[in-house]
Amino acid sequence: MMKALPYLFATLLFIMNGPLAIAQSEVPGFTVKGVVLDSATQKPVEYATISLSTTDGTPVKATYTKTGGSFLLDKIPAGKHNLSVINIGYSTKIIVIDIKANTDAGKIIIAAQSRALSEVQVTATRPVVRQDVDRITYDIQADPDSKGQNMLEMMRKVPLISLDAGDNIRMKGSGDFKILVNGKPSGMMTRSPRDALRSMRASNIQKVEVITTPPAKYDGEGLAGIINIITNKRVDEGYNGDVGAYYITYESYGTWTDLNIKKGKFGATVYAEGFMRAGQNVGFKNSRQLGGQRVEQEGWNNGNRSSRGIYATTDLSYEIDSLNLLTGSIGFYPDIINRNSSQFVKLSGDTDQQYNLDNTEDYKRNALDLGLNYQLGFKNNKDRLLTASYKYMGAATDQDMY
Repeated sequence: MMKALPYLFATLLFIMNGPLAIAQSEVPGFTVKGVVLDSATQKPVEYATISLSTTDGTPVKATYTKTGGSFLLDKIPAGKHNLSVINIGYSTKIIVIDIKANTDAGKIIIAAQSRALSEVQVTATRPVVRQDVDRITYDIQADPDSKGQNMLEMMRKVPLISLDAGDNIRMKGSGDFKILVNGKPSGMMTRSPRDALRSMRASNIQKVEVITTPPAKYDGEGLAGIINIITNKRVDEGYNGDVGAYYITYESYGTWTDLNIKKGKFGATVYAEGFMRAGQNVGFKNSRQLGGQRVEQEGWNNGNRSSRGIYATTDLSYEIDSLNLLTGSIGFYPDIINRNSSQFVKLSGDTDQQYNLDNTEDYKRNALDLGLNYQLGFKNNKDRLLTASYKYMGAATDQDMY
């Protein structure tokens, strides 16, 4: 049954998304750039949120200012838009721009809030970036792009995070970091963060915390930092859930469902996603001379990007009383990665030869995570907690080549 599920998801998606795939087309759009400066010091303001919306308030794009206070928004449709600059400690500034071509908004000056105003000002647009002493937080839900991208693509927008040519994550240019999900280790993130993030819908993620000063318990690991991915959680009393399908590109489409249960002291959150990714074939052709013989090669390969699988997690909680809490987690991640290549080789010279080389590789992986946690609170100190945790992470792999 486990093998049949990915194919079932793919069949449903082909039926549901066939017309959608044809209807979607790339809209070129324009770019909007500028620089944000402090009114008093005339110095650049970093990590200020830049939000672009239509004149009726519909979000279009969001980003934040980089080093030097600069920002760039791309793929913006023509027309009048509101450009909002939001930063903690500053008054929100909104300017109207009429986009007919690539636009340079120039220097945008923002002023610090007065103490009286800071207590009553209400901003309709949520900032996408918040900077604290030990971390930078990127609000995924405040970014309009989260509605149509996977988390791997969204990670490119998170401060201090970058992706190399192989889509491997780097934090401040280093590979020495940990990825947590809701503050806890994840076996899938440990084994293959690229595949795990590519299979997660950004709309199911609340925010990403980039912790630049890890807690003392990580001192011995020499980490550059910690990435903590916080998922959406609904804790209303009762039952609620969603089911749907998505199509991002030919590389990422699937079906998903989530279920949330809260009944008295018991709570459960279940999320499951079946996904398909079709790696693009890359062709090659070359020739060379080896002594008196000419060697000609041509063919194709699809790299390491064609796969199908399931991403399923369950979080359970039981409040024994106001001071005692039991929580548990289950994660199951079966997937199959296909690598295919074909090559035609022709040898000409003293002897003429030609042959085909076809290679198919199936990499099957089943991963299981189990977690159990007990938390004890103290009446005389609400910030003091005693926790005991057990974590199991296991994986089985099978590789076939023919």
